[in-house]
Amino acid sequence: METEKYSEMAEIEAHHWWFRGRRYLFHRALQNICAGKKPVSILEIGSGTGGNLPMLQEFGQVHAVEMDDFSRANAKKRYGVDVKAGSLPDNLPFRGRSFDVIVMFDVLEHIEDDRAALSTLRNHLNRGGTLLLTVPATKWLYGQHDKMFHHYRRYSRPELNQKLHDSGLQASRLSYFNTLLFPLAVFARLIDIVSSKDNTTGMSVPPHGMNQLFYRVFTAERWCLDRSVFPFGLSLMAVVRSP
Repeated sequence: METEKYSEMAEIEAHHWWFRGRRYLFHRALQNICAGKKPVSILEIGSGTGGNLPMLQEFGQVHAVEMDDFSRANAKKRYGVDVKAGSLPDNLPFRGRSFDVIVMFDVLEHIEDDRAALSTLRNHLNRGGTLLLTVPATKWLYGQHDKMFHHYRRYSRPELNQKLHDSGLQASRLSYFNTLLFPLAVFARLIDIVSSKDNTTGMSVPPHGMNQLFYRVFTAERWCLDRSVFPFGLSLMAVVRSP
């Protein structure tokens, strides 16, 4: 992404319903992954401007990688984490090191060779370790929003499952999420198609009441994500165990 997009993200990620809702669902997933374990070693790939780092630090010692200079500086200034420069599949700065948990939230779609990236992550997981991964879903929604953020693709559930398998990984849980607000997202993408604006819908914090409503609807999905698999949604979440 361009630096100005990272700058926009740094300004809104503490308050925008989408960022807050995702962190809530990620926190819940990590509670299940880390239940009963001592503090774990965690690596975040593509940490962006650092909004997830305080949440991750609740579960153990956190290391992070990000390729954008502005974002690394922002993370260190705001959260005191020394985020390393690096990228997948061939430029991770942790050669020979492995982790209990690796998280990668909406990053894989930015990588052209996603199978090679997943293979690299497999080699950095401890025995019994877990990869928590999210990607944008529903391939026919690919449009201006994805192009602006330099996405190579959106995923279907079978496609992501196959690429994990090809990389020597196996998902113990793989579900769509951000499903309840799916009709609203489709409407927003249609607006993007007919609009000539350089930006896309959803890149500003809505009025307080609407922002809270969307947050509550989004986080209500926790009840289903813990017990079942959504058949469709804007995103996919995979809990992947090391072989």
